[in-house]
Amino acid sequence: MNNMKNKILRGANSLLAVLFLFTFVATPYFTFAATKGGAKPGDTFYVLDIFFEKADLAFTFNKEKRVQKIIANSEERLAEADDAAVEGKPDVMEKAMSGYQEGISLAIDEAKKINDKEKTKELLSGIGDSVSKHKDVLTAVYDSAPEASKESAEKAIAINTLEQEKVAEEIIAVQFDVAPTQTEEVIEKSQKEQEEKPVAQKQDDVNIGNKTTIIVSESASKQTQPNLEANKENITPKLASSASSKTAGGGWSIGVVTSGVRPVIPATPAIPATPTTNNTPAIPAIPATPASPNQSSSSVSLSSSSVSSVSSSSSASFSSSVSSSVGTSSSSSSVATSTSSQSSFSSISSSISSSNSSSSIGSSSSVSQDIAPPTISKVQTIDITEISANITWTTNESASGEVYYAPSSPITATSTVKIIGENNITSHNISLTGLSSSKTYFYVAVSKDVAGNIATSSEQSFTTLTPPSPVSSWSNNSLGISGEYQSTAWNGNGYGVVYGWNGKLYFLKLDSSGNKLGEPGIVATAPNYVFWTNIVWDGSKYGVAWSEANPHNIRFAILDIDGNVLSNIVVTAGTDNANTERPAILWTGSEYILIWSGGWPDNFNNPYVPTNIIYFSKIASDGQTVIINKKKSITSGDARAANGPIVSAYLNGSSIGVLWQDIRDSGDSNNPTLYFNVLDNNGDKLIENDIKVSGAGRVGSPQIFADGANYIVFWRESTATDVNANSMYVAKLDSAGNKTLANQNLNTKGDNEIRPSVTKTDNGYGITWTSYPEQKIYFKSINSSASIIIDNEFISTIYSSNDNAYIVWGNNKYGVVWRNVQNNQSQLYFGSK
Repeated sequence: MNNMKNKILRGANSLLAVLFLFTFVATPYFTFAATKGGAKPGDTFYVLDIFFEKADLAFTFNKEKRVQKIIANSEERLAEADDAAVEGKPDVMEKAMSGYQEGISLAIDEAKKINDKEKTKELLSGIGDSVSKHKDVLTAVYDSAPEASKESAEKAIAINTLEQEKVAEEIIAVQFDVAPTQTEEVIEKSQKEQEEKPVAQKQDDVNIGNKTTIIVSESASKQTQPNLEANKENITPKLASSASSKTAGGGWSIGVVTSGVRPVIPATPAIPATPTTNNTPAIPAIPATPASPNQSSSSVSLSSSSVSSVSSSSSASFSSSVSSSVGTSSSSSSVATSTSSQSSFSSISSSISSSNSSSSIGSSSSVSQDIAPPTISKVQTIDITEISANITWTTNESASGEVYYAPSSPITATSTVKIIGENNITSHNISLTGLSSSKTYFYVAVSKDVAGNIATSSEQSFTTLTPPSPVSSWSNNSLGISGEYQSTAWNGNGYGVVYGWNGKLYFLKLDSSGNKLGEPGIVATAPNYVFWTNIVWDGSKYGVAWSEANPHNIRFAILDIDGNVLSNIVVTAGTDNANTERPAILWTGSEYILIWSGGWPDNFNNPYVPTNIIYFSKIASDGQTVIINKKKSITSGDARAANGPIVSAYLNGSSIGVLWQDIRDSGDSNNPTLYFNVLDNNGDKLIENDIKVSGAGRVGSPQIFADGANYIVFWRESTATDVNANSMYVAKLDSAGNKTLANQNLNTKGDNEIRPSVTKTDNGYGITWTSYPEQKIYFKSINSSASIIIDNEFISTIYSSNDNAYIVWGNNKYGVVWRNVQNNQSQLYFGSK
């Protein structure tokens, strides 16, 4: 088995050496960290873990962040495979590796969807770097695995090798605008052109000083004397690919790569880190190009000998034979370098890619190169606010600028955030945004000149401002409980609140001012996760509906005014499961009506293409009898609803207005439109064809109310070009679906308005929403003509993230319950006015 593993690994190295011949050197986009595996295939909660991962991806609309999350999920599959191998569970390991392979393929597909060639190459390079590091993990797994897992470990290594090959082919395909199936032809053509080029032409390429790519493989750099390996932290030739081969004389033949134009030369050996003073972090080891021999410092000699050892002094020497591919005779030159101990920051800065630089290489044996790093001075923090700051500095020559920052010291690879500034300037100014108020941050400034030399500032710090105490006319009462997916109803004397937490459904009673009357009581306990809730007061008791996970059942319960459970039934079961969003619940005066979105009958295996259908059900007043079952559908399979808050309904006499998200037009759950219809009391449609209300942008959070004999509808909608620019809209329709008030944008604040909640008052409507990026709750009211009365009124005064507000009207005032999250702790608040 060891022979098999070695063959696989050797094959992978040889293949990648060729495939990465054409790749570029880029700043690594991902940071690989050892991931601890959680639940594994076959475990009770594994399906739920996978569901949450996919749900998180479904709501991640930035493609770069999607790729990062997919890679992180794949690394969790890798960790699961590791755990399974150690436990001697080869079948579990193979299932985990299947998930790993699917994840890497999905990451590649997502990277290719970005309409930016350079960004796609950067992402693919990052994926390739991660997959390459995964091989080391799998090799270690193989070595430590019991005999029962050896065969599965070999298969895992083979899977990783295939994924490395796939990434390499995709990078070449993007670089040369060819199909992945044509990459082998590109490689062969380039190699053939180089082999056929006359020696004189090759020499001319060198003499005239054009940039030429000299590539030394990573595998070659590892075949050195043992004491070089001991110094690999300070001398790391981070070169992307290999076109080199060992010569008969023991040296290395360095090939010159062409692509139909004059070749380009990046740096060859790595320059070890420069010594630091005054606690300045070490300048990282980066790929560098040969320097003029008359510059003072240690040297790297190019000769026919093998790579020499690195002594304990501040010098290092590399050597290799330059074959006729760069001339007719061997030549030598020196590169000035110096070593130093590595600081915690060096592991970060070493990820900065080296720039290509020009050299004039003639028939003589010397090569000139600038190795002096830029000088950084006048580092300052300016324009500090509660959530942002600007970092400025100057350099004595044109250089790029980057800032690495973190809320802790020292700056490390796992804690830092990198912000990239402009290139080729001397006055640098980089903005840090999205910071927390009243918090100290630490940072270093990094600049790199056109020759690839890097300078790093000493570590600096600043503290963001403390925001002024917000002013609000609304009360902000902490309910002293952790919770989510909350909703509330007015009972004539106070409020009833239902919410989910840790797999349980709770009820809490409040007085008319929103103060607690006793402690929460448990309505339902199950091993399943509680999702969105909804509650209605029927005059003497509460009707409560909610959805739960695994399977996604809709449940219904009757509670008395104190929260005592009078009934608790399952409305859906088995494969007829429901979506995870809030079901609509109505009281007709004698019966309860539930309207919800059924979805994912394949047990969440494909949440990106839901098969949701809007269903209608009627339940008797005792909460025990389902009068009209869940099979009463409002939409067909071709009129599927999309992810998110999906459906809203409102009783209007003997009719029911229904508003929902729908993907029949786009077929894309990320781009739903808004549809309307009217039902009778038995759930039958009164309008033959569904009415499209809106769909210029991405819609969500539909809400509908009676407007006399007609209807008024509210929703959130993005612009056609920016899914993060959302506004609340209102429109009116008659009972036949004709517009009596055209779509009207209610956003006067210019913010990103998400998760609106609307309630009907005696003479108009009250609206709350979460404003981004503030993550605060705001309020506005409109009259029955949809004219704004109160606008952009601040509700939440609580620090940190505030979201998911639910508003109701009763006793001539508003009541709002929302969730606040501080330090990853969720707490419910209640406000009234």
